[in-house]
Amino acid sequence: EKYPIEVESKNDVLNDKKTSKKWLKELESTFEKFHLMHSDKVSNNDIEYLKTEKSKLLAEKSRLEKEHKNLHDLIAKTTIQLMEVREAVCKILSKGHSISDVGEKLMEHFGKKIDNEFSYGSGRRKIIRFLEDTFLINKIQSKGIFEILEKSKILNFKLELPKNNILFQNKDLASYANGYIPLVSNWYINS
Repeated sequence: EKYPIEVESKNDVLNDKKTSKKWLKELESTFEKFHLMHSDKVSNNDIEYLKTEKSKLLAEKSRLEKEHKNLHDLIAKTTIQLMEVREAVCKILSKGHSISDVGEKLMEHFGKKIDNEFSYGSGRRKIIRFLEDTFLINKIQSKGIFEILEKSKILNFKLELPKNNILFQNKDLASYANGYIPLVSNWYINS
């Protein structure tokens, strides 16, 4: 750079988002005009203007980076709190068993994959029935545990296309994906 740039104080940083967007659009059009100018026609006032705007841009960038970091921190804290709440609710619904305990029971009974369950609904019913019988709970509680396991990614339902991408036509499901459905789909247990 030919000219030294100093970052302006925080008081000059734009806090209002609408004002900031408007300022950035105006700045972009101004920079396009400068870009189209011949370098001989750029005055000292133009150079001062560019220096000032660059320092404002650097200050705005710094503010946005801090805001971005704060958002990521909040997302991480919220995720941890959600995990703790799910764990507590699972213990209440399953009469003292944690999410990992329930996942292990599912793994012991079904293995990594639930065999012969190719639709979402039938596999879900099979898992809910297993939870009812294993933990001696009612259907509402077992559905709650199922939702927790699914949100915690202990249970995953995956639609898998075959390697050759061959699909068969199912006339009963004409409204679903133009009558074509994948050949393979399974419930997986990640415990």
